[in-house]
Amino acid sequence: MRSWPCAGHAGPRLPPWRIDPGEGLRQFCSVIVIDHRIAGQLAAELPKDVFREILEAYCRDLGRLCREIHDAAVAARPEAFRQAAHAMAGASASVGAVQLEELARRVLHPQTNGAQDLQLLAAQIQEVTHRTVAELRVLAHNFQ
Repeated sequence: MRSWPCAGHAGPRLPPWRIDPGEGLRQFCSVIVIDHRIAGQLAAELPKDVFREILEAYCRDLGRLCREIHDAAVAARPEAFRQAAHAMAGASASVGAVQLEELARRVLHPQTNGAQDLQLLAAQIQEVTHRTVAELRVLAHNFQ
């Protein structure tokens, strides 16, 4: 598998009707951000405008959930953090945002309770959210 450059490049664009199943997973700096098999399946099952609307709504939800996660981490409110992370994990799984899904699910483990753990996870979630949104923007652009 190839690694995509880190300098803000999302890699080559695949035509919207051809998600390359041989490559399967697109990578960002050697870390899988979007599973294009999942995203491609979703795109194939929906009209283009509906698919773009779903991606746009997901990105808007990510912004809100990221703020909720950050606020809960700063206030040391683990239950609020878990609720927002749970919502983020579920939404991420539905569009193939596998890295963000996995990261959001980490907080659901009982050993992740301390304020430092929550703040570290919140910072990591924010960073991965930016990568995910960048990847999804490229994906949505390909479906115009």
